[in-house]
This record gives sequence, C-alpha cells and structure tokens, in this order.
Amino acid sequence: IWVKKKGLEENIETKTVTYEDLETEEFIRLNPLKKVPALIDSAGTTMFESAVILNYLEDKYSKVAPSFTPFSPESRALVHLFCRIHDLYIASPNCT
Repeated sequence: IWVKKKGLEENIETKTVTYEDLETEEFIRLNPLKKVPALIDSAGTTMFESAVILNYLEDKYSKVAPSFTPFSPESRALVHLFCRIHDLYIASPNCT
C-alpha cells in the first residue's frame, strides 16, 4: 500500500513469498525469524519488521509526497503505539 500511495512502483520491487520460501537459506539470510516482510535496499543492506522498513522507506523517500509521518510528536507516538500493539499482541508468535 505504501509503495502504491507514494507512486514508487517502478522504484521498489515487491515479491510474493510462500511459506516454503520462508524456510530457504536465502530468505533466512534476509530475516532469521523466517517471517515477512523483509527488504534489501539498493546497497544490499537487509532489514525486516514492518515498522522498521516503513520508517526507513519514509526517511529515504521523504521528498516524495504524500508523507506518512505525522507532524506532531503526539501523533507519531500514537502511530508507534499501534505498531507495537500489532507486533506484540497481534502478530506475535505467542498469539497464534
């Protein structure tokens, strides 16, 4: 959604990953937790976790509108809270 809303479909390649793909050595090098998402940037740096990737992309493409980073500290804190709730209580392996 972020890539489409930013209009960066030509700059960022996306791939569908299957459960079998998560178990490959290639994917485990990207994300040792064997989960999606994962990102390889143009310099070959890898990263994973949705909030980390989205913050990185928002910083990297900050000049491309629209910005998805809230202006106020309070609004940014709320976004971070939602991400933490998702990570800890919704997507956590302990919740499945």
